[in-house]
Amino acid sequence: MKKGILVVLASFIAVNTYSQQKNWWSIELNTNTNTFLFKEYDSHFDNDFHYGFSLLGSFTFTRAIQLSSGISYTRKHFSGNRQWITGETDRFDLYGNYFSVPIYLTITAPFGEQSKFKLYSLLGLTFHKFMYNSVWHYADNSIQANNYLNKDYDTFVTSYRVGLGISAEVLKNLNIKVLPFFEYQFEDDISRTFGHFGGPGDERFIPAGGFSVGINIGFEYMFRKSNND
Repeated sequence: MKKGILVVLASFIAVNTYSQQKNWWSIELNTNTNTFLFKEYDSHFDNDFHYGFSLLGSFTFTRAIQLSSGISYTRKHFSGNRQWITGETDRFDLYGNYFSVPIYLTITAPFGEQSKFKLYSLLGLTFHKFMYNSVWHYADNSIQANNYLNKDYDTFVTSYRVGLGISAEVLKNLNIKVLPFFEYQFEDDISRTFGHFGGPGDERFIPAGGFSVGINIGFEYMFRKSNND
């Protein structure tokens, strides 16, 4: 018990000492990929490759606390099939497009006062504008592409993200950051039902709500004069 208290006190002192520095702005460009853990009614979908990019501006209140926001784009791909009573099978691809504004709070703890490596935790809320399109490959070899860009098919959704990552200063004022994260989206991306993903009447949803896991890799440039600022 005493050892545990000493560890907590030592960590608090390290963060407090580390945070007695000046503030600065920074900019970060990153990319990420993730995978959804589908809800039970979405088990007929397959996860394919999802990717995204973000541009963030950040203000570091101290060397331990940072607030970030910016813009991001994410492309998500799902595939599956529909089998008819006759035995014929149609295959489809669904592409989700997210245009988003994230807000992140990051808390950083150093490995040592002079260390270039830092451990950081992230809490975030993201507002998404969601649109999607589909491509159907029918059993008769015909192909149909649908773009759903009108107000009936677009929707706004929010997600919540937590992560624990590591940051390393590779050049003066330039960090590389690696962040495994967990994300939860409360709303389904489509708030109504679709028949064949193109009209009302079928009890199916685009399978992008719920829980997901992923990894984010980025480069951050800090606008500060020296490491002692």
